[in-house]
Parts: sequence; C-alpha cells; structure tokens
Amino acid sequence: MFGTLGIDFNPLEEYDDEDFRLRFRLRKDSVSDLVKTLDKDLQHQTRRGVALTPMQQVLIALRFHATGTLQRIIGDSKQQFLEAIENYCTSDYPPVS
Repeated sequence: MFGTLGIDFNPLEEYDDEDFRLRFRLRKDSVSDLVKTLDKDLQHQTRRGVALTPMQQVLIALRFHATGTLQRIIGDSKQQFLEAIENYCTSDYPPVS
C-alpha cells in the first residue's frame, strides 16, 4: 500500500478476503470498483514530494471510517494521511456504506 513511502505492503495482497473486509468494511472487488470510480478525482497533479495513489487514498479513508479514529492508521506521514481522508471525504461521490 505504501511502497512509494518506503513501506512495501499491499493490503489487497497481504490480507485474505475476511481480514480485508474486517479492516476496511468492504470486499476487495468493491474497493477496486470504488478506486476506478474515484481515480480521476484523486489523482495528484504535482510531482512534488511523494503523492499517494488513488488506491492508497481510498484504503486510508476506508480504514479511518471503519475504525472511527486516526490513531490506528497514522503512520510515517500524518499530513499525507489527513490529506487523503480530506480528498476522499470531499469528493462528489456518495459516502461508502
């Protein structure tokens, strides 16, 4: 998930279907569909720093919604995580339920 941040971990590959759903509250295929829908809105138009991919942004936001707290998902870069949640939450798409 955070390979661009120096963390080589992909939840889609690392978690089995049950663990993935427990953590993110959606099935893997649903998350993939959501990322396809939001992809253009979540793309960064900058080459500065290390921008999170749309998949990373969606997974971070879903984890936040699933846990109700930032404390469990904040890692190396608090600002990038907060921006991902803000971008996802302010997109023109309906909330994930």
